[in-house]
Amino acid sequence: MTFTGKRMLARFAAFATSAALLIGAASCSSTEDSHSEDPKPTTNSATAATTGKVAVFTPSDGVSIGQSTPMNRWPSFVSDLTEALHAAHVDSDDITTSTASSLDEQSRDIQDYVVEHVTKSNAGGAQQSTDDGTADASITLVIAPVADNSAITHDYGDFVSMPDAASAQSSDAASSNDGGSETSDSSTASSTDSQDAASDDDAPAAADSDKNTDNNTTDDTNGNTDSASAASGSAASDTDAAIARLNSSITLARESGMHVIMLSNNVTGVSPDALVRFSTARQIGQIQAEKLVTKLDLGKTNKDNPKTVEVLLPISAKSGTAEYDLQSAFLKEAFMGIWQILDDYFKSGKLVSASGLLTADSTEQDWSKLLVDASKTTNVQRAVSERLKSSDDTAKDATMTHIDGIIGLTDTAASQIIKELSAMGYTGTAADINPSISITGIVGNIIGKHDLTREPVPDPIKSPDNDDAANNKPDKQYASQWPIVTGYGAFVDSMPQIVNGQQWMTALEDRKAIATDVADACVTFNRKASIDKRDYVTMETIRTDGNTANNSNVDGGNAKTDNGNTTNSNTTTAKTIPVISEAPLAVSASNLKNALIDPGYISLADAGL
Repeated sequence: MTFTGKRMLARFAAFATSAALLIGAASCSSTEDSHSEDPKPTTNSATAATTGKVAVFTPSDGVSIGQSTPMNRWPSFVSDLTEALHAAHVDSDDITTSTASSLDEQSRDIQDYVVEHVTKSNAGGAQQSTDDGTADASITLVIAPVADNSAITHDYGDFVSMPDAASAQSSDAASSNDGGSETSDSSTASSTDSQDAASDDDAPAAADSDKNTDNNTTDDTNGNTDSASAASGSAASDTDAAIARLNSSITLARESGMHVIMLSNNVTGVSPDALVRFSTARQIGQIQAEKLVTKLDLGKTNKDNPKTVEVLLPISAKSGTAEYDLQSAFLKEAFMGIWQILDDYFKSGKLVSASGLLTADSTEQDWSKLLVDASKTTNVQRAVSERLKSSDDTAKDATMTHIDGIIGLTDTAASQIIKELSAMGYTGTAADINPSISITGIVGNIIGKHDLTREPVPDPIKSPDNDDAANNKPDKQYASQWPIVTGYGAFVDSMPQIVNGQQWMTALEDRKAIATDVADACVTFNRKASIDKRDYVTMETIRTDGNTANNSNVDGGNAKTDNGNTTNSNTTTAKTIPVISEAPLAVSASNLKNALIDPGYISLADAGL
């Protein structure tokens, strides 16, 4: 059934009741460390067999219907989790789902639910049973905290773990001393677009601004500034109040025998029974670099015949904004994952960059050189063109720059990369690179026919003993060969370009596997057992600000939620808890059927078949 919010009068009563119940609950034994190893349920034990109740609280889906979006959305996860709970024998009447558009609304919904069930349980004794014999305290709350809106969730999905925006600011300051962002792609695109906007899109605004030159301008400006400051202060106050309300509700729930599983990002002060970690920025970068290395078969490459790659880090926010800081932190972490894989290949000479932005001397701190202004799709295309510009473009017999792979990071960027590569005259598909199956074979495999195998076509070999540039110049067919293009998000509208091999791979959360894990955890907790030994669990130390204890970005005197909100907390408490996770799914044309079509993520029609 679907949970609906209580009326204001009920909420007022709930708030007053929760304070009293919290005091009473504090005298009871905490369930925090009361878990035993999960017993094998027996038909003779009603307590062991019970699956209890599950209440799921997630953010609303604010994406417009028909908009190009990743597959990882909260509504889809809730549907998968509900199905998994049914498979675990949880009755539909025992599953409650609720969505909210703000943390304030969500905290009130959770408070209402907890107080109602604690009150019901206490009215007849701590172990009062419901009509079906299930103790009302056998409840697990599954909470995905509502975070601030960000382009990150649009590009990478709702579940992605948000970074701490402060992690990029210190390195930004260091980079600015060396000239700031040193990428020609980002700076050129930004400055050009700013000029275009000033002359075109912003012209009416500029004209209106010129009219306001009287003596009231200063007063109006001050008034607007004061209003903005007041609004910002009010928003921060609302967030602090919501976090405090959420904390007290969860504390009451846990001390009353309920369990709490936090999804994706924890909230300051919350000490859950388990945390579900979805993909981090580092993992998103790492998986694309790993698939690039595998497809290029870099183990067989040598420095005399290196592979040429490019890395694009698309950023859409305006510099100087909180969103820019958040995206920068995300991209910095993503490049750490990429460079963890590619560093040794650049140092050994097996990889080179067509643009020269990455070299054997590059480090993780060079991430800002790779930023590409993605506020307009044409900017990404322009960046590709600039990076692959031939040094002899003016020559009549100029050849294209050969490129073996481009990490686009998102499916949105990958689509723009593909458009520009086509416009520049690159042909073929990524399936032509070290192929074990043709596109015809891939399509045949997807619709149930046999695979077709192919032998790889060797690259032209550069001779280290021959310094004649003309002899080493690649022929036009080789230079125009289609490269590997990677992305993330598994956008449904990108599936056809996966099938045709223009985009070699994308990735997404293994949503159904995680839903199955969470359902198992809920039932296990409701049976008062432990999930610590489960295959999907790792035991990690976290702080009540939601970060791992060894995270250098954690400031004990200024705790933050993972979505960037700050609260005035002088202490944080480290605690070791179960962390639920699954490796993200890497999807290419060769495994699209098994990874996406067979499990029901997409249909044949979605894949363009």
